[in-house]
Amino acid sequence: MTIGVAGSLSPPATEVEDQAASLPSRPEPAMERPRYRQPGFTVPGSHVGVPGRARASSTVEGRAPAGSRVEAAGQVVDVGGDLRFRLRIPADARGVMPVRVIRPDRTVLVLRVEIVHD
Repeated sequence: MTIGVAGSLSPPATEVEDQAASLPSRPEPAMERPRYRQPGFTVPGSHVGVPGRARASSTVEGRAPAGSRVEAAGQVVDVGGDLRFRLRIPADARGVMPVRVIRPDRTVLVLRVEIVHD
């Protein structure tokens, strides 16, 4: 009868361990973060979005988490349980209107709505 010491032999290398040993030791470059200031951009995983374009004097509807506060063109709107908000575009608005969404966890996302005229 042979008596051995447990753990004295190293287990055979597996194919996965062989692949891991051949990987480079430096990390891969980080992925580029999406630009959250694009018009009409819906931020992935955030439930925040606005239309990319709107006419002056119109009303736009956007989405944000319940409890968020939305600020744009001097308006402050609280988002209710339906996850939607409405903003009135001023008649004299020109260019791009920034829309600040302050989520319940206090993170701020800034989206843009391009103002178009007839």
